[in-house]
Amino acid sequence: MIMNNKTPDRKNAKAPAQKKGETPVTRKPAPKQPEAGSFRGRLHQFNFKLRKQRLKYGTLATVMSLLIVTAIILANVLVGFATDKYGLKFDMTSEKRFELSDETIDILKELDEKVMFHVFMTEENFRALTYGNEMAEIMLRYEVYSGGNVEVNFVDPVRNPSFVTKYSDLVEISSGSVVVEKGEKYRAYALKDLYYWYDSTQTNAVGVSIERKLTTALLYMNVEDPPKAAVLYGHSEVYSSQIATQLYEANFNVQTLNLMTDEIPDDISLLVMCCPTTDYTEDEILKLEKYFASFRDFIYITGADAPALTNLELLFREWGVGFEDAIVCDSQYRVLGDYTNVITLASTADSNLTSGFSSTKYVIAPYSKPMTQLWTESGLMTSTEILQTSPVSYAKPKNASETINSYEKEDGDLEGSFSAAIHVEYSQIVNNVTQTSNLLFLSSPYMFTADLLNSESYGNMRFMTNIMNEFNDTIVSVELKNKKFTDPELEVIGNQLTVVLVLLCVIPAVIIIMGIFVWYWRKNR
Repeated sequence: MIMNNKTPDRKNAKAPAQKKGETPVTRKPAPKQPEAGSFRGRLHQFNFKLRKQRLKYGTLATVMSLLIVTAIILANVLVGFATDKYGLKFDMTSEKRFELSDETIDILKELDEKVMFHVFMTEENFRALTYGNEMAEIMLRYEVYSGGNVEVNFVDPVRNPSFVTKYSDLVEISSGSVVVEKGEKYRAYALKDLYYWYDSTQTNAVGVSIERKLTTALLYMNVEDPPKAAVLYGHSEVYSSQIATQLYEANFNVQTLNLMTDEIPDDISLLVMCCPTTDYTEDEILKLEKYFASFRDFIYITGADAPALTNLELLFREWGVGFEDAIVCDSQYRVLGDYTNVITLASTADSNLTSGFSSTKYVIAPYSKPMTQLWTESGLMTSTEILQTSPVSYAKPKNASETINSYEKEDGDLEGSFSAAIHVEYSQIVNNVTQTSNLLFLSSPYMFTADLLNSESYGNMRFMTNIMNEFNDTIVSVELKNKKFTDPELEVIGNQLTVVLVLLCVIPAVIIIMGIFVWYWRKNR
């Protein structure tokens, strides 16, 4: 059988016959292609390439947008995981209000035993307090940097009354109190103690003092037998309660004594007399002399508030320190525009009390009483001037019948400079053992106000830390300042940070809006 493989001639092929009644089909002729070398041909080729490039770059932009959004979502998931599992949070505030100091972090890294922070308030209510969010986050930082050796426990006192009773038998507990516990040791702080107050009225909080309290409490936990200090009262003392607080924060066990009725216990290692304004009796002076003879330490703080105190000043002259009933002024070396806020300079670099002093940071001694170093050596005693006012300082004598109308230098004023801090050391060999007592005389109790201690401009905090280290050889004090928040700011921390909000919402929204705009613009060109 022979097959015909010849392809039919399409030109001669007949179209299918149109059936009767059907509408004739009209074929649209194919568009005429422009000639390759003509202008229309070149324009057609250019438009084709342009459309191809638009498609290419539009696809690339879409893919990049999807990748960026995916990366942001993934980063958020990872940050959330790190926050939940490892406590990783970022402090983006200008004053680092949520962050711990390097000194505290170093102490936490050395911590090898469990310490509890019991907060007697629900976490929700605590965070709702003024600066409560900051304090809560600071405490949680202790957990992170200690590797879990510190645990923060928020306790609802209403639902857990038995838990409150357990601690109230040992320390005073109130709403918002924080108790630091390690084994059988406790340190308790009332809520008001956690704030940094504008003034002594404690009505306007300008920051928090919680890190100072918690870190010194951690140091206290590591001491087997903390030293005991007694603050004297009964003579209308000025600023004595604030000095007692400083001693407590330096991890002394602090008590108060009235020498008119009390004897000085043998286990007291430091006696503090803070600016009495009435004189001591002869019986009280005898108790002080007996104490000095037992080779124990003593700090006397005077000030311009104190009048002439005959019995006390006679006693202290035996230790090489003299006083004038006057107020120290300085028209040149002063701060805050007040002639009585005098700047004092270190008199020696060879004392532990001036260790770490900066040449640009001075100790401010407001409302000082003039002191004079009477001698440098006398028998078994050695006297060292620690701080002095400037050579151009002067002192205005106080007169009960007259008020000081001008703090400018006038005729009759005492010529400076004056001593602002004097350290006297008394040493004697007893039974082949050298026994030593240290006496420190300071010209103003206002050296240790909260504002001066917290200021980065002055050296008052450094000086106070040196004093506490000198009179407490069982614990090394740390120089921690309060956190001051002068202006209310948005509370942002961790997963609530504004930067996280921007990453999660603002940037993706901008990318999506830009993508829609570009797509719409290209479509309608």
